[in-house]
Order: sequence, then C-alpha cells, then structure tokens
Amino acid sequence: RDFGGAEADGGNAIEILQDDSYFIGGYSQSSDSTSYNFAVWYFNADDELQWYKTYGTNGFDQILAIEKTNDNGLVLLGETNSTIDGFADILLIRIDNNGDELWRNQIENLGVNKGYVIRHLSGDDFLIGGEVHDDVLDRKSSLLIKINGLNGAVINQLQVNTGVSSQINDFYFTDPNYIFAIGEYVNNQGTGGAVWYKIE
Repeated sequence: RDFGGAEADGGNAIEILQDDSYFIGGYSQSSDSTSYNFAVWYFNADDELQWYKTYGTNGFDQILAIEKTNDNGLVLLGETNSTIDGFADILLIRIDNNGDELWRNQIENLGVNKGYVIRHLSGDDFLIGGEVHDDVLDRKSSLLIKINGLNGAVINQLQVNTGVSSQINDFYFTDPNYIFAIGEYVNNQGTGGAVWYKIE
C-alpha cells in the first residue's frame, strides 16, 4: 500500500510487534517542505494507519534502522547533517508506543558518522554498528557503539579499521556471550570483501 504526504517520503526500516501491528521508520519532507525529518508510521494488524509522527532537526534527517524496546516503544537510529562541522552525525531518538519522544542523543566523531544497524542487548542496553569516516586520513573505520536505552548515553564505543575502508552492516547473535558483527572492507589494492568481528 501507499502512504505519505504531498512531498518526498520513504521507509527504510520495519518492526513488527506480537499482535501483528507494525512500525515503519524512514524520512518525510511532507511535514516541513524545507527539510527532511525522521518519520514513523504505526499501523494495526489490518494495515490501518494509527498515527504518523516526525522528529528531527532543521537539517536532513532520516531513519536507517529501528529496534523495539521492552515497553513496545522504539529506538530510532539514523543520520543528521545538522552539525557545526557540516558532516553527518548519528542521531538516536527513543519514543514510546504512542510515538512520544522520550530522549534524543546526537553522537559526534571526527568526520562522517553513520549507523546502519541497532540491536537490543540484555536489560536496557543497545548495540549500534556502522562506520566513521575520517576525512583527514580519507578512510572509513567500522564503528561499534553500546548505549543505555534509558537515557541514550554512550556506554562505550570502538573503532576498527581493517584496510582503507570498512563498515558494519548487521549483527548475528550466536549465544548469550558472543555477537558476530558482519560488514565489508576495501584494502590498499582497491579490492575487498566481507569482514566480521566476534564480540564478547
């Protein structure tokens, strides 16, 4: 089915609940024709729109991934270019199941930062995977960030470079003690392939 307004709108992620209702996260220009915002559409099991809300800044913002919380809300992971240095930053927003914003955190590193995947860990912690691009060295490093879901605070973060360029695209949970982070890399010869990290 189609959804959206008169301007540019798009969906990048979906989260389905146990009652078969679902959230779609993406971006919308329809609420403010001068900028793009985070956008969330919530549908019931009969595909009827229950609510639609936008969040963000006065720049270009879009959701790249979403993850359900313990209370059936969402943590929205995306990017924003509303920065002092002009580079993209990671933008995190947590909402409850009515779409009301609970907190937000804009994570900055040197250069461009992007988060592509977010997964719920035990308790209230979440793990983010993506990339950070250092414009001075002209290379991308894989980026791992662990956050507290109660307030969005960064618990720790790790940057790993396996060549000229690398990034994390997804996580695979093998058992309670280990996580595989899966991504891609490019080496000094201009060729590349898949890369994965085993994380405790």
